[in-house]
Amino acid sequence: MELSGFQRREIEGMRKLKFTVLTMILAGFMTASSSAIPPAEDHPENNLEIPPSTTAAQVVAPERDDLSQAYARYRDARYEEGARILEVFLTTQIKPDEKEAALVLLGECYYHMIDENPKVNMQLMLNTYEKLTRLFPSSPAGPKALYRVAGILYRQKMFQKAIFQYRKIMRRYPDSFYVAPAMFNMGKSLVKIQEEAKGLKVIQEVVEKYPEHPVTQEVQSYLIDHDMKLKKYQEALQRFAKISYEVILYNPNLRQMYPELMFRFGRYQEARDVYFKLINVYPDDPRASFWMARIGDAYAREKNGQDAIKIYYQTKNRFPGSEGEILADLGILDVHCEEPSRFPFQKIVEGYDQLLADIPKGPLHSLVMMRKAMMFYKNNSLPEAIALLDQFFREYPESPYGKKCQEVLTDAFARRITALYQQGRFPEIVDLMQRNKQYLKLDGLPSVLAWKIAESHYQVAFFHTASVMMERLRKRDAAYRMNETLLFRLGEIYLAQGAVEQSRELFDALLKRFPESRYRGDVYALKGRRAFLTGEMDQTIQYCRRALREKCRSRRVDAYYYLGAALAEQGETEQALQAYQSVLTKGRNDPSAREKKILPSAQFAMGDLLYDLGRKEDAREIYQEAVKSYPDDPNADWAQYRIALIQAEKGNAAAALKTLEGIEKKPGEDLLGLLIRTAGNEIKWQQDLQKSL
Repeated sequence: MELSGFQRREIEGMRKLKFTVLTMILAGFMTASSSAIPPAEDHPENNLEIPPSTTAAQVVAPERDDLSQAYARYRDARYEEGARILEVFLTTQIKPDEKEAALVLLGECYYHMIDENPKVNMQLMLNTYEKLTRLFPSSPAGPKALYRVAGILYRQKMFQKAIFQYRKIMRRYPDSFYVAPAMFNMGKSLVKIQEEAKGLKVIQEVVEKYPEHPVTQEVQSYLIDHDMKLKKYQEALQRFAKISYEVILYNPNLRQMYPELMFRFGRYQEARDVYFKLINVYPDDPRASFWMARIGDAYAREKNGQDAIKIYYQTKNRFPGSEGEILADLGILDVHCEEPSRFPFQKIVEGYDQLLADIPKGPLHSLVMMRKAMMFYKNNSLPEAIALLDQFFREYPESPYGKKCQEVLTDAFARRITALYQQGRFPEIVDLMQRNKQYLKLDGLPSVLAWKIAESHYQVAFFHTASVMMERLRKRDAAYRMNETLLFRLGEIYLAQGAVEQSRELFDALLKRFPESRYRGDVYALKGRRAFLTGEMDQTIQYCRRALREKCRSRRVDAYYYLGAALAEQGETEQALQAYQSVLTKGRNDPSAREKKILPSAQFAMGDLLYDLGRKEDAREIYQEAVKSYPDDPNADWAQYRIALIQAEKGNAAAALKTLEGIEKKPGEDLLGLLIRTAGNEIKWQQDLQKSL
């Protein structure tokens, strides 16, 4: 094997040592299979090797039996025994070169013992290597020792300390083989601590300064993968342009990413060519079935369904039970989706269902679920798509397909909300929102969609959610900051929540900004309600009458009701009766949910007024109609009590007692219970008196 310049310099350092046990130990340390570069998310310690020098393998009889005994135990994987011998050996008077070899070998023993007692042996290894590099700064084993220390710190997510060690390698051993991998991992450490720009710059310097170093392929793979994750496909393509085709095919990561990048750019012919080449060169690769299925996908993307189906079936026959077979089944279903005249939609759904039933829970199962949801989405079956994506996120919250599914869910959600909103199906919008809010970034929704959701919550009286969303809209979107509908809705919500001052400010802002607003009459109706709640009866009457003059759009019933209530408080009973009668007349024609709550209050209040005026027969008729229409209203028991009193005054004691007995309010210590018992006893006493006479 031809050696690189880095490797030759490492070996030259070894040749200067005596060919003793020291040489053997250091040579073994330098050529250990656990030597160099970390995978993308872990620290190196496994890919690169420095080939041994032929002379380093020549071992002369050891000068010290204990050092050779420790080395023999190390070779036999009896690391703990070797460590004990070396610990004692290092306490004796020994030569510097023997001490250097002992420290190297002791560090190796601790390294291989880490799994047995990670915390203790890792610290012992760190201490040993630190001592080695301090006492023997020129030791050929120094760079790797520091690199291994840094690697452990990296794996422990102690990135700042790892960066310190990597810089130490670069400063102490500028010509070492380990400088390039140290720079690479220092850059990755910087990325981990949120200094991404700085880290990527350091990583890029590895490619520029050490183009021939073995680690450079891993660096290029890392940078390309980073670009693709950020959807910087053009930058990734430019990096590939600087790499030879042979290197791409040789490197496992690069050969996986390159054809996928061709897919991104719609270069399906090139992607197919690469996959055909990979299958021919690496027919036994675990990913071969995937590659073959992707060839079918490339044909399908080119609308060549016939060749796609052919490749998919070849994949199923060649790789039964593989990932590629499942992908081929999915591809066949996707092709059939493009031919609805030949393959009914329900048959395709059944095909997906069968796959989901056959595949155990895991990555492939999540892929099939995601593809089925996409199929529903593409065919505008939005409720089914949303329901399936909801299930997907619950079962696979950490799926790599999560981001794609999030995008589809957001768009499907928006389209579904828009359709429901146009049909006035507000409760369904609220239900849809409540079931999917944990998967949706509400602050990221378009303002138009956020408004529809807020308005839907308002329509079903979910005022808290409605007010929160409306306030967010006001803060983030200038167009909604002074939107007259939003100001009106929000003012009404605050009034309903008892935030009287906030509602007043919003209504005043609305009338000032829109003096001819379509909500002008409704605003005065709500101002009348606010005045009534604060005990300002004159203001209530003034606002409500103005509201009626301004022709309210949706608050006319409210205006009549609060006008009647205020007039009743002022003793204007006849006018109050007229106002209440208007509530009943106008509110019975297709009333809104809000007006349905006002109608019973107006009817019971009208009965009370008539009763107080002495028009008790009219009051009885109003009460009976109200009780029949609203038996569960809190005022129904009081109305029945008064009906009983009217019946008793008319001499119909039996009917009065029956009415009292029919009151669902159970007697207790409250006022109504006391009145019921008192009235009942009084009526019975009168009955007994009449019988005795």
